[in-house]
Amino acid sequence: MLSLLLSARYVIGDFFMEYLQMIYLPDEDKIISFTPKIVDGTFSESIRIFSASFISKMFIWTGIIILFLALIHIPIPNNICDRVKLQTLELLLRLSNEYLGNLVENLSGPKVRNIFTRFWLALPFYIFSTKYPDWLKIETIYIAGVKCRTYIPSKNYKKTDGAIIYIHGGGFCSLSPKCFDSMLINLITNLGCFVISIDYDWAPEYVYPRQVNQIEDVVTEFCESSYANFDIDPTSIIIMGDSAGGNLSTVTTQRCKRKGKNYFKAQVLIYPVTSTLDFSTPSFQQYYNEYPNTAILNPFILTRWYLLYLGIPATSTNIKKCLNNQHLEEDFINDINIKESLNHDHLPSIFTNPDIYKKPVNNIKPCPELAPLYTKFAKSSDFCPIIAEDMENLPEALIITCGYDILRDEGILYAKKLSRKGVPVDWKHYPLAYHGIMNMPYSEQRTQIIEDIKKFYGIKGFNIWQRLFTNFLFSIPLRKPKWLIIKNIKIGNINCRLYIPKNNKRKYDGCIIFAHGGGWCIMKTHFCDFSLYNIIKNLGTILISVDYSLSPEKRFGTAIDEIEKVVTTIYDNYYKELNINRNKISLMGESAGGNLCLAVALRLSKFSDKIPIKCLILPYPVTGVFHFLLPSYQYYNDNFKNSGMLSPDNMARWILLYLGLDDIKNGVEIIKQNGHISKKIRENPIFKESFNAKKLINFVENVKYIENSNNFSPPDLELANKMEKYLLNSEFSPLMCCKEKLSFLPPTFILTSNYDILRDEGILFNNKLKDAGVSVKLKNYKNSIHGSMTIPLSVVANEMSKDIVNFIQNIS
Repeated sequence: MLSLLLSARYVIGDFFMEYLQMIYLPDEDKIISFTPKIVDGTFSESIRIFSASFISKMFIWTGIIILFLALIHIPIPNNICDRVKLQTLELLLRLSNEYLGNLVENLSGPKVRNIFTRFWLALPFYIFSTKYPDWLKIETIYIAGVKCRTYIPSKNYKKTDGAIIYIHGGGFCSLSPKCFDSMLINLITNLGCFVISIDYDWAPEYVYPRQVNQIEDVVTEFCESSYANFDIDPTSIIIMGDSAGGNLSTVTTQRCKRKGKNYFKAQVLIYPVTSTLDFSTPSFQQYYNEYPNTAILNPFILTRWYLLYLGIPATSTNIKKCLNNQHLEEDFINDINIKESLNHDHLPSIFTNPDIYKKPVNNIKPCPELAPLYTKFAKSSDFCPIIAEDMENLPEALIITCGYDILRDEGILYAKKLSRKGVPVDWKHYPLAYHGIMNMPYSEQRTQIIEDIKKFYGIKGFNIWQRLFTNFLFSIPLRKPKWLIIKNIKIGNINCRLYIPKNNKRKYDGCIIFAHGGGWCIMKTHFCDFSLYNIIKNLGTILISVDYSLSPEKRFGTAIDEIEKVVTTIYDNYYKELNINRNKISLMGESAGGNLCLAVALRLSKFSDKIPIKCLILPYPVTGVFHFLLPSYQYYNDNFKNSGMLSPDNMARWILLYLGLDDIKNGVEIIKQNGHISKKIRENPIFKESFNAKKLINFVENVKYIENSNNFSPPDLELANKMEKYLLNSEFSPLMCCKEKLSFLPPTFILTSNYDILRDEGILFNNKLKDAGVSVKLKNYKNSIHGSMTIPLSVVANEMSKDIVNFIQNIS
């Protein structure tokens, strides 16, 4: 800065003045006057004098402006994204909203200042109007009496029947849906979905909890009835919000969940307000150390908005007390759950490095006037969602945080707490981004964030489409056999579909517990009715189909827990009600359902003396999960690519959704080349032995497939590292299970289809069970494809059903 001033002084004070005097007044005895005047002489000489005076003044005023800008200049971090645009915007906001805002507040108070702030924050969005595409219809409507802004893409641009309920930011006190047009249009262009943005009332004219109640009212009416007006699938609604809107979004999600209303498929929280309790986090300290006094969301305006939202006097004194953490009563802040929720140790170590972070002191005395007022609100999770303890079963969350944002840490802490409570969380952090970046036009970083939201929503959107298509395929009602009773019931609080042969048709006193296929992500129990009728009729057995939770709403482990719960509940007490011989409980699962049944059987095998599973029936099961270069995959690529059969693309996509790794860029392509298998696993002896393609020599169509099965691409470090723990887990990949544990499994029947990418892992699992001493039967159906059992009137389906019945009868 000193060099800037010295340079300006030299250029303007010395060089230019000497230069002008030398050109226009070469005589040494003439002295420049900075007041234009007509001198004696020629006309041209007068023009020279006047222009010299004018140019001199121009440079003097330029110097004054440079000096002024130098005095008020506050540098922002060098590596922050959009730096040139942000430096200009920050300066304009500081001049208007901070310096002039302080003057307005001193003259008229904080409420008038907030009106002043609203004007300056909204002004750019009205001066630089968004260009609206022809294919997007924007309307203002009222839902539950609240003004809303809808964005409806035309049919050619609509890619999903899902919807986003968007709740805008602005500190509860400013901005409106129109200010977010640019961002939402960009999002809709990428996602092709319907969006409704709620124009809730501002504070301080309307204080908390009015905004919370308004949004819940809109959400309830939209999700229960109004969705039909826009052809929305009510099971595919995502709630999304930024900053204060992120707070209102997750608060609404919590409130709905407590009332048993699970409206949302997922929640997307963009640099959200989740705490409001701790003003000494590393991100606040970073503000004071790296970009203090700038107009990038600063502690003073944020705290002022909190107080206005709550109806607490937003005086400068109260703001300072909040920033000193004197706003909470000791009993509250010392509560063990509160301390754990706000514990800075949960933050990444890079943010708590002692070189840049100082631990807060604990001897600060609460303000006797402010603390009782603020604590009354802080005790409610409707204001501070991070303090909630009943977070289990909340919808999956994508939480976005920025490196230069005082709200960074509470967003991270909220993500960590959700994860501890078992909620699937994708936390995406952008180190060079700043608060409010979603409103910055033409920002490359914003484009990347929207791309990540698209990936979070995109694979899920494709999965939604697959569910809708599958629903259509199985929508034709089948005539229920007269000899069969079908009921939808709960067993152990898990939804199940119960099939009971009428008295004269029941011949077997055991039962089959069935898990349907569908890649863990699609299908429902009633889709399998037809494929089960022959088994139930010919065996004369009760069959219970478990309607387990699907991914991505629930991830790896949940479905296994649910099936295990059904098995144990039947064994412990429910067998009496159904008159079942609990020593004849068999597990049957097709495809991904076979994978789940194997996981349950492996769990229960530890306690085989308590719950003896009679047998396992596994039609075309998922057993290896991760080797995509086995000969059966190669044969598909050579002969059936782009057919309607089970494809490597779908299998890879479902794996990512099941594990919650669908945000990995190019994840499907990486998996198809085995790039998701780490070097550690590739060198694992169990892996080498279990997936040895040479053991498939009697089944492969071309010997070259065996040779090519080892042509792995190099590991993708991000995906391989994240998947390693799952691939080594036998509940996910039974083929990686040790023989000692497998030896406890009951008699097993594996049915494979010759034209199925899963054929080889089924055969390899059969070999491994044999080596472990398990009584196992394998049958490969020559002219069969994956899913043959669900094809009505299929010869192969009838053959499979008879073989399953014979297997159970022979071991009974």
